[in-house]
Amino acid sequence: ANFLSQRGLPAQGLTTNGMIINDIVIAGNDDLSTLHTASTLFVDLFGKGFGTRVVILGGFGRLTMPLIERAVKAGYVIQLPNLEQISRYNFIEFQKRVIQAKGIKNFVKKVEISEAQIIQQIVEQMMKKDGVAEEIVKGFLDTVILEKRADNTSENYQNYQELLVREGRLNATSDPAQVWNVINISHPLQQLRTQATFQKVFASYIEQGKIHGFSLAQQYSVNGLDRSMKERLTGEIFRTIIYSQQADIVVVENAQAALAAI
Repeated sequence: ANFLSQRGLPAQGLTTNGMIINDIVIAGNDDLSTLHTASTLFVDLFGKGFGTRVVILGGFGRLTMPLIERAVKAGYVIQLPNLEQISRYNFIEFQKRVIQAKGIKNFVKKVEISEAQIIQQIVEQMMKKDGVAEEIVKGFLDTVILEKRADNTSENYQNYQELLVREGRLNATSDPAQVWNVINISHPLQQLRTQATFQKVFASYIEQGKIHGFSLAQQYSVNGLDRSMKERLTGEIFRTIIYSQQADIVVVENAQAALAAI
């Protein structure tokens, strides 16, 4: 599964030869270690004064309920727009209400909360739990951007592209230091597809040298996975193959051979 958790950061680090990471993009997922990686990275870069911001992508998806469940079981508290809080102490009651609403999708639409909003809350709590300086936490909250309209990765990145165009971030430039540099972070099993989606959506801007996307994910092992995670792994492999064959994504070269061998 390691080829799915594709990593593509430059070997010499994140701020070399004038290159600065502008956006840390978190694609909606339910892996808390991934969110902590993004949190730690932001704290490091923002604390050094690089002006890095976090962009969180995620409306409603198949991982919304698993995200909430993992978060509350880990001790985090999710606050809904109606000021109700979900914690480990009332999660079972929350599950019952979701069932009564005929599914998490209907419930989420009713309370109007997105994966992006949930992840923002988790990352903020992670920072405070880690003892991050108050001014850095405030910097995160003041600069974070939430893309909460889309229900899938492709639409999320299309909306992110529209944001960068509106901001004038993708203007023509001949100065490598002015290229908009992005780190894409997702669940390790989804990392290859996430990066490939970025490559597809931003293909023309990448070719023109206006944006560059790096891939960052946790190393992942299939050892000890339960049945549901093994099924998820298999599904992700075949989704990546199908989307690649349909040209819906652009798989990076070092993963093409692995896909072809399956």
